[in-house]
Amino acid sequence: MSETCVVADAGPLIGLARIGKLELLRSLFSSTIIPPAVYDECVRAPDKPGAAAIAQAVNDRWLTMRMLSNPAAETLTIGLGLGEREAILLALELQCPVLVDDKLARAAARSAGLRVIGTGGLLLAAKSRSLIPSVGRTLAQLQDNGYHFSGELVTRILELAGEKR
Repeated sequence: MSETCVVADAGPLIGLARIGKLELLRSLFSSTIIPPAVYDECVRAPDKPGAAAIAQAVNDRWLTMRMLSNPAAETLTIGLGLGEREAILLALELQCPVLVDDKLARAAARSAGLRVIGTGGLLLAAKSRSLIPSVGRTLAQLQDNGYHFSGELVTRILELAGEKR
């Protein structure tokens, strides 16, 4: 996964920040971009785990906040949260893949013609570039910190990683 840019939704950012792996985005993408609603969702409660790391990444300017040029184009994203809507619309605008895990948001992004990357796919790419030693251990860290993956999804990700459960 050697992408030039990715637009990220809040869920993957918060999960990665909570386990100290936010830097994976910096290593895998030349540019990680978030819309204002995603930033607000991530740092709204500054004492929340991961919030300080995300705010620092924005302050350090490797995580870039960018406004939508056309926020009115919301018809394809009805039923999604504000952060998910803005992330999908911004990814469409910039012609970048979108990093999102929510099932409904992934379906909306795909139906809009976007390339969708999930946290599992990101971890697979990180392992293939020797940025993490084990997808399974990293998934377990995420789950231990409140990030939810279905058992079926974990099994599939571990299969793709060549790791046994």
